[in-house]
Amino acid sequence: MKNFEEYIIETLKSHPEKAALEESKQKLKNRLKEEAVHIYRPQKFSYKFRYGLLTAITFFLFLFLLWGDGVGQLQKGIEGFFSQGKEETRNKEDSSPLYIGEYSYRHQIENLLKKNRIYHRAWSQDNQKVIFVEPITSKRGNLSIWTVGENKPVKVKELKNYEMIDFLWSPNSQYVIISNVADPYYQLEILSLNTLEIIETFTTIANPVWSPDSLKIAFGKLNEAVKMPEESGLTGTFDLAVYNIEKRKTDILLSGTSEYFYLAEIWDQPFLLKYRKFSFGEIEDELGEVNPIVALLEGDEGFNRLQALEKKLKDYGNNLGDIERIRYNNSLQQLYTYLVSLYTEEESLLNHAYLNYNVSFLEQFRAYKENVDFSSLEVLEIDLKEQEVRFVLQYMNKATHETAQLEYQILGYELNDLSIFPVNSKN
Repeated sequence: MKNFEEYIIETLKSHPEKAALEESKQKLKNRLKEEAVHIYRPQKFSYKFRYGLLTAITFFLFLFLLWGDGVGQLQKGIEGFFSQGKEETRNKEDSSPLYIGEYSYRHQIENLLKKNRIYHRAWSQDNQKVIFVEPITSKRGNLSIWTVGENKPVKVKELKNYEMIDFLWSPNSQYVIISNVADPYYQLEILSLNTLEIIETFTTIANPVWSPDSLKIAFGKLNEAVKMPEESGLTGTFDLAVYNIEKRKTDILLSGTSEYFYLAEIWDQPFLLKYRKFSFGEIEDELGEVNPIVALLEGDEGFNRLQALEKKLKDYGNNLGDIERIRYNNSLQQLYTYLVSLYTEEESLLNHAYLNYNVSFLEQFRAYKENVDFSSLEVLEIDLKEQEVRFVLQYMNKATHETAQLEYQILGYELNDLSIFPVNSKN
């Protein structure tokens, strides 16, 4: 710039005339224009660069504020944006491929299990849970439960051998039986979904069956106290047994011998359990039925009295006309079911009794247990009206040691317990 100023001074000194001055001005303008071009070009580049940089910073700041206030949140937001429409995403911090981002749906879980070639699996009755084995080796694997809505499964335990495993869910989806074949037997484990703990184990020779209320399991229970023929290949016979989940108790319904054994078949009604009887040396097996309630209470004095009472009340109905007899027998069946449920503490039986009472079953059960001596029940009165059947029974009160009455009113399919107890167990 200093050289340019000296050039101007020298030009003015050498051309003092007006014409020369005009010529110098023109040269000065041309020289200034040339210098301005050289100065403007680097500045123009600098402005473009700064504008682009500022725009980029603003864009990333916008993404930062939109998806979170941290680098981790920003990364999660960007990953979520580019993964929209995909059914499953892998959790980078999870070593297992079984992971679904956010909320999981049944079809997503099912597709992911199929994709990972998990074939040993079974969905619960309500389609909200699936139990499966995630292979570790060809034999070992992790037994897991995946609940719809959760982004990954929960491990229950490791299995040493899962090649012949099977699963049997309870009707209410709260329990599952894990059946593993150990030739010639089946090793059964009952898993509670509330605690994810094994609550009982059994040895049998076939899969068991659930009761309709999901609180009992019927199966052929190995009984090694009975010696079997050597050619059978068995170490004992099999009794028809029922396991009560709430009471943690196993009862034997029918006992096997060295000549035959029992296996459970179907249990679709509270009072009816179907079974098969297998005899050695016989080609065909025998299908039978048993009332599990009656079988467990055989010889019980109170229950025998209930059965005798039912028979006596049925005899009364045989003297009625056809229409009255049908209505009467329906009412009698409701009453009998109600009394049996209270005597055995089997609330599940009431699903078929169409009951209506003002207290809970547990409160009613306690009141009957503390007051009613079932072995003393007698029929006191039967009143059959057009729309109503009324039963009055007499009993010995266990608390007061005096006779008292039980009264029931049945309107259509509604049973009302009108009994009043001197001792009430509501508290």
